[in-house]
Amino acid sequence: MLIGMHKMTRWLLIAAFLVTALTAAPAQNSQDPVVMILGNDSVTLSEFKNNFLKNNSLSKTSEKELRDYIDLFVNYRLKCAEAREMRLDTLPSLQRELRGYRAQAAAPYLTEKSVNEQLIDEALEHLRWDIRASHIMRKLSPEPKPKDTLAAYNEMLNIRKRILKGENFNDVAYAESDDPSARPYYREGTMVRSGNRGDLGYFSAFNMIYPFEKAAYNTQVGTVSMPVRSPYGYHLIFVQDRQPSISTWTVSHLLITYPENATAKDSAETKAAAQEAYRAIRNGMDFEAAVKKYCTDEGLTLNGGKMDPFPSGRFEGDFMAPLYKTGENEITPPFETRYGWHIVKVIKKEPFVETPGIRGEIRQRINRDTRSDLGPEKLAERLKKEYGFKEAKVTGKKAASPLEEFYSIDSTALFKGEWKKESFTGDKVMFTFANQTVRQSDFAAYIEKNQFDGMRKIGVEELINYAYPLFVRRCILDYEEANLEKKYPEFATLMQEYEDGILLYELSERKVWGRSETDSAGLAQFYEKVKGQYMYPERAHTVSYTMEDAKAFKSFCKLMDKGEDLETISKKFAKKGRIITAREQIFQKGENKELELACPWEILMREGSAVVTDESEFRYTTLTKMLPSPKPLEEVRGIIITQYQNQLEKEWVEQLHKDNDIFIDYNALLSLIR
Repeated sequence: MLIGMHKMTRWLLIAAFLVTALTAAPAQNSQDPVVMILGNDSVTLSEFKNNFLKNNSLSKTSEKELRDYIDLFVNYRLKCAEAREMRLDTLPSLQRELRGYRAQAAAPYLTEKSVNEQLIDEALEHLRWDIRASHIMRKLSPEPKPKDTLAAYNEMLNIRKRILKGENFNDVAYAESDDPSARPYYREGTMVRSGNRGDLGYFSAFNMIYPFEKAAYNTQVGTVSMPVRSPYGYHLIFVQDRQPSISTWTVSHLLITYPENATAKDSAETKAAAQEAYRAIRNGMDFEAAVKKYCTDEGLTLNGGKMDPFPSGRFEGDFMAPLYKTGENEITPPFETRYGWHIVKVIKKEPFVETPGIRGEIRQRINRDTRSDLGPEKLAERLKKEYGFKEAKVTGKKAASPLEEFYSIDSTALFKGEWKKESFTGDKVMFTFANQTVRQSDFAAYIEKNQFDGMRKIGVEELINYAYPLFVRRCILDYEEANLEKKYPEFATLMQEYEDGILLYELSERKVWGRSETDSAGLAQFYEKVKGQYMYPERAHTVSYTMEDAKAFKSFCKLMDKGEDLETISKKFAKKGRIITAREQIFQKGENKELELACPWEILMREGSAVVTDESEFRYTTLTKMLPSPKPLEEVRGIIITQYQNQLEKEWVEQLHKDNDIFIDYNALLSLIR
């Protein structure tokens, strides 16, 4: 454990003094002189100053503190240089680690930051409200032909006109929606799921796909949206209600269910029973007692009506709507759903709470949500203009574009995930940007890597049109990522720091940490040199002999007083069937109060030995003074390893200074604080 902690400490030290070595040092001039020459490495005054100011303030730094920093800086640069001389930067494992760091560091540069902040603001506003909405969907393929898109859009406009003229939205959803949940689902003649008639109940941010969510929150209560496009097709959204968000509900529930295939008479009787139960509650009957008397749902009856806490979207809208209008510890009047008649006691409403860290939580949720694509999309669109993106022109009225030539590829292989880029022989230019030329062979390789196995109901043309803009965006963003170091000096600095830190950690593992763990001979030799620092103090060694009765105790004492050894005494006792129990202890002053009362510590240390007897416990104890002695290696291993590592580190640094010519202009460096 100590070793692991020591490594962590070293890594934190490395992080604190990461430095920049992006290119060869600038040529010396009067404004920015070279203040250090470390072997083949040189450092200018500005470079040193910039690194110092990352974690320090010149106005608050003493000369001693600055000199200490200079020493650390020099040692760090020498170590990094040695790591590169050993070609540690070519190790595959370190390269993989660096690529992982780079991917994390690059992410903020590959999205439009203003879009991300807008998305957080928008999501936070949505989270403050629960919306109840119904929808009608007209399904489309991922990237349909323009004529199919227009046809679907016009269909939705016509359906919207019917609703605005007075047709019931949910009736139209039942008849027209391509969402199968709008209608009942039957299996072998038995209804498995009753249809929702387009009603999606209550929801909040992140409960629906983003385009749908955004449109719902932008639609006024009681109105129908214009057709809204999502990855699934077009939607008409009817917003029925909007309420302050409730994260969790705790309720008790009395349900009187409709019998199967209920008649009008059954419905009337169910309603009457619910009204009777409500009157009984209003007249003073305990709600739990009413549940046991009137409820027909066995699960609710067993729990006295108490339901586990649930979120707003758990149950259908007809059940939830009356709850929003009911305060805590209030009871709803009877209300109807397709299941029967309900009376609900609202025990607790837990509203949405904006915690101090809510924006960070929303950012993480956005990263897992489809809206996270908006930032990269906006960035790619901006970069297309910045980099002069141009698609190849098609000459000739009947000539196919480079993209259209992909419409005839083998759909069978594509839908099986077996399509190969070699099967497409064309290599025309598709588009250019910056200094890049992207050809059909590049797009073919992209398709091979991102195939559409299992999507047989969609035409090849639609899939190619769907994949192409994604490919363009990928090319733009890949180019941007590859050039981050050139475009953003602070990113280049960060990546150099990552690389230096990884290299130094690996080199320290080889030179110090790993060696201290595996070099048992070296550790033992080092222990012999420093063991005098880890001494036991004066101690007492006691052996207590306990007998089974007073007679045995007296006999034992006599034999010991005569000077007989313990082995002889034990044999005599064994012949008589008597048992001696021995207990050995080693302790320092203050650790055995009972014996120190019988024989004061100072007397024992002066005399060197003593005997203490306890007739009541039939115990005979010998006390012997133990002189100070080194603690064994196993007892102080953690401390010794740490000290050994420090020694190895010191020897390593000394060797680096011997192996390199070092020049340090202290006058120039100290002028920073003078």
